[in-house]
Amino acid sequence: MGDVMSSKIQFLVNGYDRDHGQEIISYLEDADHFECLAAFATGSADGFADQLKAALKRGMTARIAIGLSSYVTQPALLQSLLSLTKNNAFQLYLSHMDSEIFHPKIYCFRKGKRTRVLIGSANLTGGGFKENYEASAVVDNSEILAAIENWFDDLIDEEVLLPASKSLIQEYEAAYEKNRVWQNLIRRQQMRIEQQTPEAGTLVAMLAEMRKDTTKEGFDQEIALRARNARTARDIIANIAQYSERSDISFDKLYGELLNCFHSSGIVRSKSEVCKQANIFAAAMEEILSYEIKSLKPTKAYEILSSRFQGITGAGVNLLTEILHALDAERFAVMNGNATRGMNLANIYHFPTILNKTSIKPETYALFCETAERVKAKLNLDDMMELDALFNYCYWRI
Repeated sequence: MGDVMSSKIQFLVNGYDRDHGQEIISYLEDADHFECLAAFATGSADGFADQLKAALKRGMTARIAIGLSSYVTQPALLQSLLSLTKNNAFQLYLSHMDSEIFHPKIYCFRKGKRTRVLIGSANLTGGGFKENYEASAVVDNSEILAAIENWFDDLIDEEVLLPASKSLIQEYEAAYEKNRVWQNLIRRQQMRIEQQTPEAGTLVAMLAEMRKDTTKEGFDQEIALRARNARTARDIIANIAQYSERSDISFDKLYGELLNCFHSSGIVRSKSEVCKQANIFAAAMEEILSYEIKSLKPTKAYEILSSRFQGITGAGVNLLTEILHALDAERFAVMNGNATRGMNLANIYHFPTILNKTSIKPETYALFCETAERVKAKLNLDDMMELDALFNYCYWRI
């Protein structure tokens, strides 16, 4: 195949200077040809469909293969992409629903003699493009591109990939909807079981251990620290809300101090990205504070911040719910990986451990708060702050 190491290789991850979405869309702007094989695809991959349409209109040729395993890919997106195959040099293929799992994540671009091949973990989704922890290698190597194109041809010949058609997408959509109905039914059944017999034996044992712990990680000292942090966070949020009106406020400094009040470790990694969008973040704080916090239900509170945070790279579910939690720890739970894994210890498994703001809807967060309330009551805890402290304690020990 040639010496790959002689090629220019770049390492690409989300959340820093450039995410997968920005990289892929920028290459589409002037590519002559595009090849893509993705396990999952959703409409949340911001800007992709529009840029693809524009590129095809100016004459770019393209071939895309999308997987249908696990019913993650959205039928509406497939219908939209299929419409682009008319009057364009664009071929769309779908994985055979009865075959083995189709799981590559490859994006290839050719412009004249120059090539770009992106191979890694990022699907054609909002999470893959921005929100998730994704990593890829970007390689300038024509031999790799040729090998991928040959493999693409082989998958078509072996009928692992089938030409997309209206009937095939309709067949998948029917299976997709059936799966959605079954998943909702399973969740409702699970909720009824949990409400009747909520099991939290592991959490009970861990809470007892945490209460006996006399170090700074023990229950009493941890709750005292969190209470202080919550008071500080509320003051900082109030100051950030005035950012656009006060020249004496340093957003970067205030935001850094705010992060120090929170307990979701991952939010620090996106600090620089959020600071680039200070005005949007400050407007979100101003809007949420314009409401009487105690009167807001979780659905509405989440919706207010989520609508603003959609435009802030790096501001995810964990940061959003940390803010709500700081404003009212009695009703708003922190929703992050530690908390959803903590739910697992109460035999509650229907919340994902990997969260992104495009998939977690206001109704999902409201259900999470409702479920957290039941677990809190089972454990005789006073508020969501104590529950989140327990979840973190469990996470670092189990």
